[in-house]
Amino acid sequence: MNKNGFFLLFAFIISSCELTYEDNRRLSINGQVKAFQNESLPTFPVEVYASGEFIKSILFLPGFTPTQEDVDLIGTSSSTPEGNYGVITISPENQNHICLIINRKEREGYVEGWPTLAVKGINTLPLNESRYEIPTVGIGRIEDTTFEIRRTTNTQDTLVYLLQYNSSIKEINVDLSFVEGKNWEMESWGELVPMDVERAISLKMPKGDSIQFYYSLTNNGILREENIKIPYNLETNGYKFEF
Repeated sequence: MNKNGFFLLFAFIISSCELTYEDNRRLSINGQVKAFQNESLPTFPVEVYASGEFIKSILFLPGFTPTQEDVDLIGTSSSTPEGNYGVITISPENQNHICLIINRKEREGYVEGWPTLAVKGINTLPLNESRYEIPTVGIGRIEDTTFEIRRTTNTQDTLVYLLQYNSSIKEINVDLSFVEGKNWEMESWGELVPMDVERAISLKMPKGDSIQFYYSLTNNGILREENIKIPYNLETNGYKFEF
């Protein structure tokens, strides 16, 4: 390799090790959080992060391409009492992901008793005149609640269950092509044998959120299994499943 080729390769490697930004091109990210049942909202700290995967080493070996992630905080703001927020920053030109964090615990202005929201996949949304519009995101105050399981007609089978839910952190992916399983923060599992008529499970989670509920009925083999979503019950201020 001649000297010019070496310097071109070296320049490529150096330029691919970190996030870079487009000169004088601003990026605006806007959206709204909405409280459950239109309850009043505090003002939350809002942060925007950009990240990318970049070549880590100048040694290119067959089948071995080490990379590392570079993550930058690219803008901060606060939401209004109506839940609106807007962040203006310089546009990153080589990012793979843009993520918005609302009410991060380590951030100045963090509001105790409310969850942290992580909104992912922002860079997959339509970019209209250097502006991303994030769909409205629901948020609820973290409260103690109860999930009730009650045996009503089934007296013979064993119920095996798994609860998955958010507690202090709630992740939302606005990328419509995202098909992986949701990353639930908390899990609770157990079983009800035929002698068990009911069970109450104490939870701490954002008010109004739904719970993912997997269950199977077994009796010398699996008779039925489902993976369903249980909505918040306004009448009981909790959750209920009967079988």
